[in-house]
Amino acid sequence: MIRRCKRFLRYFYNEPEVVIKGLGNKLIRILSKSKKPDLTIYMGPPGIEHLKRYLLDRNIKNILEWGCGGSTILFGKFLDDNGKNCVNWHSIEHDIVWYNKIKEKNTRENTHIYYLPVDENNHNDVKNKNYVEFPRTLGVKFDFVLVDARYRCRCLIEAAKHLSPSGIVILHDAPLRKQYHCAFQHYRYGKFTVGTIWEGTNE
Repeated sequence: MIRRCKRFLRYFYNEPEVVIKGLGNKLIRILSKSKKPDLTIYMGPPGIEHLKRYLLDRNIKNILEWGCGGSTILFGKFLDDNGKNCVNWHSIEHDIVWYNKIKEKNTRENTHIYYLPVDENNHNDVKNKNYVEFPRTLGVKFDFVLVDARYRCRCLIEAAKHLSPSGIVILHDAPLRKQYHCAFQHYRYGKFTVGTIWEGTNE
């Protein structure tokens, strides 16, 4: 059990060495001996390269992301380095500390980061509705959507309404979060691809 967990973490999260402390088969804590940079993308090398190919090969003008982080900064830089500096990246973040941290790191002119707080103790709170439905205020269709934050099921359903005709939605940690799979029915086509990624389209 523990050996399988180590292999999983090394593959998907690119950990050079993982120490798992537990009691029997009950995992208590997972620790890494590596010093991670602030802007690590937790998709593992296969997932990152897969998304880079999408960003390069598709005619992308607008990107939407729920959950800013390393992807916001590093994929944005990747776009600029490959002559796609005109691509607009819109990222929605619910955590004010993380929002401020990533906003400070961001130097890309066409990356826009928005703070939308949520109330996880009251799922019907209007703040959560605003967080999920914020893309409606932007008035554009998106060619690439990355869902990797709070209320993923609701965000997936919302994202389907804002896709361009050839747009694609990416859900991170898809195999591990089966509670989100009910949203897949809102897409004409969907499949599990590389690592922990599910992608859906309406083509």
